[in-house]
Amino acid sequence: MAEMYDYVKNNESKRKGKLRKEWKVAALIVAVVIVLGTIGGLLWRKISAGNRFSDFCAELSAATTYAYKHDSATVNNGTETYRLTGENTYEVYQCVCVYGPGDERRSVPEGDSITIDYGNGATLTFVKMDDEDGSKLCFCFSDGDGYKHNFVASGISLQYLNGRYLKREKNE
Repeated sequence: MAEMYDYVKNNESKRKGKLRKEWKVAALIVAVVIVLGTIGGLLWRKISAGNRFSDFCAELSAATTYAYKHDSATVNNGTETYRLTGENTYEVYQCVCVYGPGDERRSVPEGDSITIDYGNGATLTFVKMDDEDGSKLCFCFSDGDGYKHNFVASGISLQYLNGRYLKREKNE
């Protein structure tokens, strides 16, 4: 009879050891799934933000092309409105594509702004972001069909943009 109890005792201890190993393996699998899911989510977010910026640039390109062909771009800097040359309209497009894609924003921030109206219902507003050196701009684009998107770019100031790209035509 004692042999029977020894057999049961031995099997229980073997079984407990096996359960411990199974729990360790299960915990390891859960940890790996969580890590891979987090990395995958971060990659997906970065890739989808890049795709949204590509869509943003495509819409801005269409508006720029329209304004270039029809010579219809106007700038409103808060105090005056004036016409923007086709070349400067294209240079603004290049500037936006070079300095973006930054962080995305859902709403238009408060601050000093300059707006370009492309003449086809599309507008691009540059809003100065509040930071120490003033080198952040929010590019807020809206077209006539309801597409709206906002990107924040670092390394460019509203003063630089205004002085370099948003020049008045000389013959005005």
